[in-house]
Amino acid sequence: MKLVVVLGRGLLVLAIGVGCGRLSPGDLPPTDESAEALHRLLYQLPTPDEGRARQRHTWLRRFYQWRDEQPAWTGVSGVHARADELLLELDNAWRHGLNPETYGRTPLRLAVTALRVGSIHDAAAAAAVDVGLTAAFLALADDLRRGAVDPTAASISWGVRRPSTDLSGLLETAISLDQVGINLRRLAPTSPEYRRLQRALVESAGKTPEDQAPSVELLCANLERWRWLPRDLGRQYLLVRIADFELDLVSNGQRQTRRVIVGEPYRQTPQFASEVTHVVVHPPWRVPSRIADEELAPGLDPERGALRLGALQQQGFEAWNHAGQRVALDSLRWVSTDGFSSKYRLEQRPGGSNPLGRIKLELENPFSIYLHDTPGAGLFTKLGRDLSHGCVRVEEIVDLVRQLLRSSTTAARQFEALLASAETGRVELPTPVPVYLLYWTVSVTPAGEIRAASDLYDVDRRLLEALRQTPGAGPWLAPMLRVHFSKQQGS
Repeated sequence: MKLVVVLGRGLLVLAIGVGCGRLSPGDLPPTDESAEALHRLLYQLPTPDEGRARQRHTWLRRFYQWRDEQPAWTGVSGVHARADELLLELDNAWRHGLNPETYGRTPLRLAVTALRVGSIHDAAAAAAVDVGLTAAFLALADDLRRGAVDPTAASISWGVRRPSTDLSGLLETAISLDQVGINLRRLAPTSPEYRRLQRALVESAGKTPEDQAPSVELLCANLERWRWLPRDLGRQYLLVRIADFELDLVSNGQRQTRRVIVGEPYRQTPQFASEVTHVVVHPPWRVPSRIADEELAPGLDPERGALRLGALQQQGFEAWNHAGQRVALDSLRWVSTDGFSSKYRLEQRPGGSNPLGRIKLELENPFSIYLHDTPGAGLFTKLGRDLSHGCVRVEEIVDLVRQLLRSSTTAARQFEALLASAETGRVELPTPVPVYLLYWTVSVTPAGEIRAASDLYDVDRRLLEALRQTPGAGPWLAPMLRVHFSKQQGS
């Protein structure tokens, strides 16, 4: 007798043979025989090439090493109830926007049932089911904890740290306490925003595609984006929602929102996490290399653009070589093939048309991105505010800084004095404030209203395609199961 289960693309195959050494129906192998079968199965498991699958492979092996290669989900009395807990969590994976079949839900359920009714009753079969359940737990736990997709491969530039904690210890704890379900559920985000997206997904599931606004797929994509983030963003933080053109100051759960201007589609504002530690008042503008080379340097050659050279001088631009020596603008000769920024840097004095305005909040990041004021406040009235070179212009940023400084009278006074002067200066914040620049295209308000933003940077399409191809548990285990059970079929 054989049970063969094939899960679509996952190819989780269980082929159970009955022959020599079979046990009586309804019984599972004794502990020593189970351990021997597990040992053989784990020995045959090939090490995956892909990094994340390799990591899960390591967790699985380590988990069984801690248990002295004793089964976790099956035993002499049958399949443990904790397997049912896990199967229920696999059923509910869709509530997180994840496909339950990615984790082998159907073949595992069929195999567990076959063990219980006695149609499967040999040690190798029980071992395969045990390993399959372990693989499913680790894959779902990993996807809930840090997302099923690597954001660096399916999103705009990414600079937020993601956890890589060994999940074998969590599984061992869940097994020893018989708390599989609760330990899995604790891994998902608990923020109100994530919960509201989940409710919207559940409500949309019963609707026809024509009645879904937005689509179920977009809700799934934005749930995934939340799983990429740290679970605790801080008591007070700044959140730039790139696609919404808005910035939130969140303090003790209270939110104040301001409009922002973000990068154009071909000069995208990246996603990253940082912190602001100080404010620069009346900042000079150190022109980024790309802007200098492509937009400003061609106007430095008087033979090519005398009017543009004069305008740059009037606007307070200065040139410096990389030895720190100032160079007269009208002494430069621009040659496109030379690469202006390889020899010089441009800087604009504070005030006037300086695009940073009166305030700059510096952020440590590899993208040279910061938050700043702007002399063009009228642009905040536009609906589509993807207008910058990548940095974020913040409406009413002076008031924002005052709120960040209100816990320090000394810092607040220093800021007001510098603001009233024409001098460049720096004011330290009383405590560093976390800053997150993130990209969502769907959100749900506390009142339950679904807000859909334009996908400025055409990211949703790539993310949805990556979600359809997530490995889950199936491809990770399929090679091992094929190798093991092909031998049984031939015996």
